[in-house]
Amino acid sequence: MSKTDSTLVEEFLDFFVAERGVSPRTQEAYRRDLNLFTIFLGGGLCNATEEDVRAWVREASQEQKSPATIARRLAALRQFYIFLGDEGLCDFNPALRVSSPKKEQTLPRVLSEVEVEALLEGAKNLLPQKIALSAHAMLEMLYSSGLRISELRTLPVAPFLRDSEESRSEMLSVRGKGGKDRLVPISLSAWRAAVALAKYNQIQNRNNIYLFPGRSGKAPLTRQAFDILLSKAAISGGVASERLSPHVLRHSFATHLLDRGADLRALQTLLGHEDIVTTQIYTHVLERRLSEAVSYHPMSKATEKV
Repeated sequence: MSKTDSTLVEEFLDFFVAERGVSPRTQEAYRRDLNLFTIFLGGGLCNATEEDVRAWVREASQEQKSPATIARRLAALRQFYIFLGDEGLCDFNPALRVSSPKKEQTLPRVLSEVEVEALLEGAKNLLPQKIALSAHAMLEMLYSSGLRISELRTLPVAPFLRDSEESRSEMLSVRGKGGKDRLVPISLSAWRAAVALAKYNQIQNRNNIYLFPGRSGKAPLTRQAFDILLSKAAISGGVASERLSPHVLRHSFATHLLDRGADLRALQTLLGHEDIVTTQIYTHVLERRLSEAVSYHPMSKATEKV
């Protein structure tokens, strides 16, 4: 008996989560993409042709979907049909030869070093103390370590209660995308901010697992709560809040590192990017540095002799 399209989609998603460790957001996006393609076809995923996929892409373009959205939809289809092929359920991948549209190259939004300092000072001045400690630790960790918000939310509290300032490591192990562990730097000021928050929560007699616990203490603080903390710190520090998000702090971490001479390959490792291409969005910094370096050449300021 043949399996229904919905069954195939769910089996693929179960496999994808188990094997790749993708986030719930990615899982839900792929589910939505595959369901949309099923509706477009009118059913019969195993009978889809390459022309069906191309027609679906054309329709998405006509609906003015972004290149990034279309590229993600194609990625979902390719992975889905690879899975069906491996399971012996389909011998043809109709998305394999369909090219993704070129994404627009946009520069990441970043804060200046002065704005980062203002943001940190704004966090320290918040009331009550719990809000100030949480906001300050959040900003220090995001900026000094380049963490994703998903990585920050799930940081365990144990290292900050266990290790002394003298014995602490200057690198912190975090679990990133796909369940992969990596080491990130943690500055002394970020360490102290994290320890202050951990000890405050411990005094409140809370049996917390996470550095940033939610109300129950058994689950981490929500993304929405982090957004609220960031907004409060921005208002307190006089920084335009519409320019801010946790990822802007991550972009600022990367940009400021490169600006001070860090290597692009080292940055790739610190950010947890699998492909150097992803890290190359920051090459505008390298281009500026090269331009400044060339300005020191004796011929760069040469003028015509009359």
